[in-house]
Amino acid sequence: MYPQSALDLLSRRKLDLLSQINARRDECAEQVEQVLQPVLWVERAYAKWRAISPILKMAIVPLGLFILRRKAPPKTQGVVSGLFRWAPVALNLFRSMR
Repeated sequence: MYPQSALDLLSRRKLDLLSQINARRDECAEQVEQVLQPVLWVERAYAKWRAISPILKMAIVPLGLFILRRKAPPKTQGVVSGLFRWAPVALNLFRSMR
């Protein structure tokens, strides 16, 4: 049917293609692993969060707010914030004078 040299060439080509496919498959698997790393971190964090008791969860929120309030820089009174703060009071005062 076919000459042996053509069949040998085709079998070598097939082996080359299979090795290229395997190499690319391995590269894709490595890249997917790198891309999914943050998803795995989120899954682990969620699992740990679910393992925490509900009472502790209720205590974490006020504790976090307390820590944030301690670390927040002191509020400064600027001109614009003062206007927004006192504008309703001034408008009510002027309305009551009319």
